[in-house]
Amino acid sequence: MKKILIVLVSILAIQGVARSQTISLVGYGGYVFGDNVSFGNASANIKGSGMWGAALEGYNQYGNGLELLYQQQNTNVPVIGYPGGNQLNQRTGAVLSWILLNFERYFIQSDSHVMPYGGLGLGVLLTAPENGNSGSYFAWDAKLGVKLKTAGKVGFKLQAQLLSSTAASGTGWYYGYVYTTYSTLWQFGLAGGITIDFSK
Repeated sequence: MKKILIVLVSILAIQGVARSQTISLVGYGGYVFGDNVSFGNASANIKGSGMWGAALEGYNQYGNGLELLYQQQNTNVPVIGYPGGNQLNQRTGAVLSWILLNFERYFIQSDSHVMPYGGLGLGVLLTAPENGNSGSYFAWDAKLGVKLKTAGKVGFKLQAQLLSSTAASGTGWYYGYVYTTYSTLWQFGLAGGITIDFSK
C-alpha cells in the first residue's frame, strides 16, 4: 500500500512539475548531522555522514513550485540497550532513503541571478539496516536556500535542511527488538547542488 502511495504521489508531482514555466534537474551532495533516538529501554545513535540526492523541480513565473526529491544517507547506527549500556547490534550499517514532495517558494527579482527560496515537504523515510528489518515511516522536511543562476542553463544551489521522521515504535528501524514507545528522528543537513534548467 505504501509503495502504491509513493508511486501515485510521484506521478502527481511529475504532472505538476510538467505544467511549470521552468523545469530543473538537480543533483545534491552534502552532509547530514547525527541524532540520538530513544525508544523505551534502548537508544540508537544515528551517526552523521555524507549524503547525495537528485530532484526534479518546476516553478512558475511567480516563484511557486514543486520538487520531487530523493535523498540517501549511508550511515552507522549503534543501538545501546538499558539497563547495562550494552550494544545490541553487531553490524551497525544502515541506509536512510528520503522520498519527499516539497512545496517551494522562490523569491524572484527581475534581472537578478540570485534567487532565495524556502520549502516544506511531506513524504516517507525508508530504512535498510544491516542487522534488522527494513521499514518505511512518515517523514517531512523544511529547508531554506539560495539558487545562483548563470547566463546559461546551469546553476547552483546552497541550502540548509531539517529532516524528521516519526515511528509508532522502534520496531525494524535498526534491529529486531520491539518497543511501543514513539520515536522521532531529527536531522540537520547542509547541501550544495548543480541545476540544469529547461525553460518553456
